[in-house]
Amino acid sequence: DLLWTRYPSDEDIERVGIRGIFMGNYVYWDANKHLAISKELGFKENEEKPVCSALFKMVAFNYDLNKAIPVPDLIRQNCRPVK
Repeated sequence: DLLWTRYPSDEDIERVGIRGIFMGNYVYWDANKHLAISKELGFKENEEKPVCSALFKMVAFNYDLNKAIPVPDLIRQNCRPVK
């Protein structure tokens, strides 16, 4: 039963009074600093390339040329497809 994974409706959110905030507006995100903190806490970097399934599935379409535009080489070089 996956009903608990269903996102609540706008009406339910308003009725309960939930308010979402984007923390990036209040806390500066410094990826390198947070990586260092994570390592200090015992986390390790993944040595594999990241999985970019959405990017590998994404194909743009150029209507002027009437042809598909494949995933750019930069993404192919820096990501690995889902197996």
